[in-house]
Amino acid sequence: GLLMGVIHVVTGADHLSAVATLSCGNDRYAATVLGVRWGLGHCVGLLVVFLAVLAASEEIDRASVRGVEKHMGIVVGLLMCGLGAYGLWDARARGDGGHGGHATDGHATNDGTRYGALDDPERGDG
Repeated sequence: GLLMGVIHVVTGADHLSAVATLSCGNDRYAATVLGVRWGLGHCVGLLVVFLAVLAASEEIDRASVRGVEKHMGIVVGLLMCGLGAYGLWDARARGDGGHGGHATDGHATNDGTRYGALDDPERGDG
């Protein structure tokens, strides 16, 4: 079970995109703290669901589980859309203008925005 959980978290596109969106542009310490907080929140959520299943007085049928799974998939999708909107808003608010490091005339810029260029030493990932 533990190995399956680790594989799920490491390979889940929703997990990777959430942590990447939230930590992008932060220094290593801030990104690490954010990742630890996200991981603890994820664990707490799983424990709450686990305890709710244990507390259920009746056996839970497969149809109920599938119904909950479908609705939770919708919730995750909406949260991912929200994270994408946040990333766009954050890039615009930090002066990128939402152009991903490119000027409106199509020429690349390296203006020291939060997301910076790959060779920017201020990114903190080099």
